[in-house]
Amino acid sequence: MRGDIQVALANQVAILSFGTATVGLLVAAAATLWSTSDFLAASLLILIVPVVCFLSLAVYLGEQVRQMRAGLFLDRLECRVNQDAGVMLTWEHWDIRSGMRDVDRHNRWAILAVFGLLALGFTVAGYVRLLSSPWANPTLLMSALAVNVVLGLAAILWSAHLCREGAAYRRAYHLFDNESPTAPRET
Repeated sequence: MRGDIQVALANQVAILSFGTATVGLLVAAAATLWSTSDFLAASLLILIVPVVCFLSLAVYLGEQVRQMRAGLFLDRLECRVNQDAGVMLTWEHWDIRSGMRDVDRHNRWAILAVFGLLALGFTVAGYVRLLSSPWANPTLLMSALAVNVVLGLAAILWSAHLCREGAAYRRAYHLFDNESPTAPRET
């Protein structure tokens, strides 16, 4: 299980690295095309960059859910061993998963904010490019806006679902927070 948690952590870093690198390449491509192909530059910024941000977030949050599930299993295993053999294991009982010390929760919100702001910021830049285009028309703008709204809602709903999944494991993990971290806990 520890190996599974390590794989989940490594996958999270790889996903975030891949996502940010891909967004960087797409933005560089859009910047290169900014003055020569305004429609392609705007399309990259309005559609492709937000999709990459959303997919990166979805896979990252899925790995966090996997990590929380494995942590819950280890927490319950430690409780059982400590109940049967006395306090022997305390790794999952450290007081680092609650309140201001909950690094996983802070990291998740920071990453959600960064990728959300990247998607929003570059979408706005794409609309600026589209509006400054000589061939911009209201139908095209409304169509692009409708696609953005649908993609944005899908991203928000799926991310919220994955956050709720992780939080459910986290709540189950904290059923015994009021007890001493070194005392055996009932499961």
